[in-house]
Amino acid sequence: MIRNGQVEASRQEVIAMVGEWLAATPRAQAQGGAEKAFTHLPIRGGVVREPVPGYVDFVHRTFQDHLGARAAVEARDLGVLVRNAPAAQ
Repeated sequence: MIRNGQVEASRQEVIAMVGEWLAATPRAQAQGGAEKAFTHLPIRGGVVREPVPGYVDFVHRTFQDHLGARAAVEARDLGVLVRNAPAAQ
């Protein structure tokens, strides 16, 4: 979402992303599919919410920034971090 400048995504986009993440975690995937995992995110995770039916966003932008930076580091996509870092003063 950060790469695309999004602060929210459709429910279906998020479920697709959850499905991709579950593919990397067979133990979690065995407990149910992406749709089932998604239903637990807003309730138990407390990081995302569905303020309008069909659209998902982060409860606070800091969560999105942290998770996006973590994903960029793990993917060795440091250019994303550099492009989005504030200029030094």
